Amino acid sequence: MNLPMASLLPTSVLCIGADAAGADLLAVTTRRLADGVAVRSYARLADVPPDAAVDGAGLLALCDPDAATLREALAAKDHAALPRWAVLVLGAMPDTETDGTLAVAREEWAPAVLAHAMRGALALHRCRREHAQLCGDVATFGSRIAHDLRTPLGGVMTTTEMLHEILMESDPDNAALTQPILDSADGLVKLIERMSFLAKAIASREPPQRVDMGVPFWNAFQQLESRLLATHTPLTYPQEWPAVHGHSTWLQVVWRELIANAVQHGSPGAPIEAGWNPVAGGFRFWVQDHGRVAPSLRPVLFMPFHRLNEPGAPRGLGLAIVQRLIAAEGGTCSYEPTRDGESCFTFTLPAASPSDSVSSSTTTLG
Repeated sequence: MNLPMASLLPTSVLCIGADAAGADLLAVTTRRLADGVAVRSYARLADVPPDAAVDGAGLLALCDPDAATLREALAAKDHAALPRWAVLVLGAMPDTETDGTLAVAREEWAPAVLAHAMRGALALHRCRREHAQLCGDVATFGSRIAHDLRTPLGGVMTTTEMLHEILMESDPDNAALTQPILDSADGLVKLIERMSFLAKAIASREPPQRVDMGVPFWNAFQQLESRLLATHTPLTYPQEWPAVHGHSTWLQVVWRELIANAVQHGSPGAPIEAGWNPVAGGFRFWVQDHGRVAPSLRPVLFMPFHRLNEPGAPRGLGLAIVQRLIAAEGGTCSYEPTRDGESCFTFTLPAASPSDSVSSSTTTLG
């Protein structure tokens, strides 16, 4: 991100826990950066007034903070629920999740070094605020906007169903004309649901948990069971599954998309196989079918979702959704043709760690 230098100037500087020498050095540096901006010193973060540094352009300097103080500073929000201030650690960095927070060791304290660090902290702060705002925008689309889109479609479907019943009594020969409307509306509802789920997943801040892979696989299988029966497609799968580090509902969607893709593009009635095997640091999962993919199409099968706007991008969304969710889980996706030229779609995930909480989710998504 290339930001103009004027945008990397603090409108206020708050100093927490500094001795006299540190406060003086910070004041000198601040005057060089932004003349007229005063440095206010406080003994503790709790002493900062609620109305201080709430314009999104303030800088908070923490001198030798403990882990709790740093976490509290990073979690502070302004009236718009965005990160409240840029955070810069002066001295020792505590042993905690720092979210990329910059630190200047005491032996490096000098006006030029501090000025550079302050600009860096402000640039990082700007990125955090923009990221938080984008996540909020995406979450709004995933919930509010998607709901507002589904509501009129529900009205279209209800009215069309009533029209179909009327025509069945008065004009049976033309009653079938309503079916394309219902099919199109149903397709739009399903598309909205997929995009809504992906948007909420991207914006989600829920931590990954320990997931028994058998749970999301079984939920996905139940959703597709009627389709498998209708197409006379047998699906074989192992009885035992490993535990992975992830989100159960996300993985349910991954399995559903991969199995549905195999049903749609595989040979009619040919068996589909799902399975797994251990790999370094985790597990490799796969869905194998008897369909064949032209070599020219293989490189774009798992095209990242953010690139689907490019010319020549594939029109289907399913594999792009899989790639986005697996990437968010810290895994990878790939296409691996078998020796017989059939298709094997794979993804890897990290193994569950002993510290993971256990996911209790058994949600079946529509």
